Amino acid sequence: MAWTKLKTAAVIGAAVILAAGATTAIIIHHRTHSIFFTSVKELTDRDNAQFVQRTGLSPEQAAKSFFDACSRNDWAETEKYWPPGLLKQHPDFASSFTNNYGGLKVVSVGKPFRARLVMAGGQEYPGVYVPYEIRLKNGLTRKWQLAIRCDNLEHQWYWDGGM
Repeated sequence: MAWTKLKTAAVIGAAVILAAGATTAIIIHHRTHSIFFTSVKELTDRDNAQFVQRTGLSPEQAAKSFFDACSRNDWAETEKYWPPGLLKQHPDFASSFTNNYGGLKVVSVGKPFRARLVMAGGQEYPGVYVPYEIRLKNGLTRKWQLAIRCDNLEHQWYWDGGM
């Protein structure tokens, strides 16, 4: 009878540990791979035309150009999409970025959208999100939204996150 109770306790203990581990993994995955937007609106043809008029590229074209430069290890072209002052503020950024994203393969680039995501201080994010899926040279696949913006005096697309 003691042996039966011990086996039952071991099974219950294993189930609790397994459930806790699975729940933790799900929460970590959810928090690192999801953004909760209060609203999402796909860009219209008119929106895209305005971006092309302003910058010469639609958000989708800018994202594809950015990823294409990464895939070719063309860091001079890639740096055009980095915000001014990024390398001065973060000197190790370039080596980390090139090691992680050099030689990537684009699996897909989706339709750009605007999303309501209220930032600190009550300001709404002024950029555009472009969904993508890439495969890194180490074999890992990333599926996310590239945040890009062109609300600057140069009317230049800058990468703003989502990598």
